[in-house]
Amino acid sequence: MDYVNEGKLDPQTHIEVLNDSEISIVNIHSTKQRNGVGRAFLQALKLMGVSVHVLHPMNDAMPFWRKMWDEGLINDDPDQETTWESFLTGLECQMSADVWAGDDDDNAGQGPTPPVI
Repeated sequence: MDYVNEGKLDPQTHIEVLNDSEISIVNIHSTKQRNGVGRAFLQALKLMGVSVHVLHPMNDAMPFWRKMWDEGLINDDPDQETTWESFLTGLECQMSADVWAGDDDDNAGQGPTPPVI
């Protein structure tokens, strides 16, 4: 069952194998939109007994993931997952905080040194 080699799923699709019975989908792209390939892929995984988890669904893909959740084809409610956009915002905030917290004694009393872009 190699949907990428058969030309059904785009090579941008990113799936992480967690163990023999679980995978995590970071993103899934079919080569033709709205042709049912994503659903068929998830149905085939379910028939094989594979649990499918969605990791950081993108905002524009939420309607698809909600429908797959309603149909029982994924194991986690997408509305309970951190979206990709929220994940990136949190990561950017963390990185900015790390840069600003990197003061050294030479600059003490002058305030934080702004990051160089």
